[in-house]
Amino acid sequence: MAQSGKTTKAEVLDHLRHAILTQALAPGADLDEATLSEQWQMSRTPLRDVLRQLAGEGYVEIRENRGARVAEMSHTTLRDFFWQHQ
Repeated sequence: MAQSGKTTKAEVLDHLRHAILTQALAPGADLDEATLSEQWQMSRTPLRDVLRQLAGEGYVEIRENRGARVAEMSHTTLRDFFWQHQ
């Protein structure tokens, strides 16, 4: 699934960011690692790296022993996204 010059991790990161910002993945939606791993044909370890990065950016909340879910979008998260993509 990798596009020219992009790693699968980068593609997944961009895809999930876009899906969250467009609310294709609604705030509060659970992100199932097994499903995402299968969909993107990647192991769960790099997927967890992607989810941790998204959590650091405010897109995802990681709950101990419960997995990740889409965070509520804040003004700061949206501002940072648009600033980053100018």
